[in-house]
Amino acid sequence: MQEVFIAVWRKAGSYRPERGAAEAWLFALARHQGIDAWRRERAPGPAVELAAGHAVDRAHERRHLPIPARQALCRLAGDQRRAIEAAYYCDLTYSEAAGRLGLPVGTLKSRIRTGLQNMRTVLTAAG
Repeated sequence: MQEVFIAVWRKAGSYRPERGAAEAWLFALARHQGIDAWRRERAPGPAVELAAGHAVDRAHERRHLPIPARQALCRLAGDQRRAIEAAYYCDLTYSEAAGRLGLPVGTLKSRIRTGLQNMRTVLTAAG
C-alpha cells in the first residue's frame, strides 16, 4: 500500500483526466505495483532453455496445461510457440521474453497474438 501511495505522489503529474477517471488511474497504479512486488518476491525458477522441449514440457506439467491446449501449442510454427512459451510458461515479461529470444517487443507481441489465434482455430476445430 505504501508503494502505491509513493507511486501516486511521484506520478501525479502523469494523470490525464481526458484519458479516464481518477479511480481507474489509481487502480492501474495499484495493479502495476502489485505485479512488480509479486515479480520481485517470487522464487527464481529453474533456468528454462527455450530451445529444449523437455524444459518447456516440465513447465506445462507444472501449470497443468490441458492436453488439447498442449497439442495445439505444439502444432504452432516454432517462432509463435517459442514466443508464447517464453511469455506465458516461463513467467517472463514481454521485455524479458523479447530479450531472451532476441526480438523487438512488438515482434514478440505479434507472434504471441498470431499464435494464440492459431491455437484458437485448432481448438475450435477439435471440439
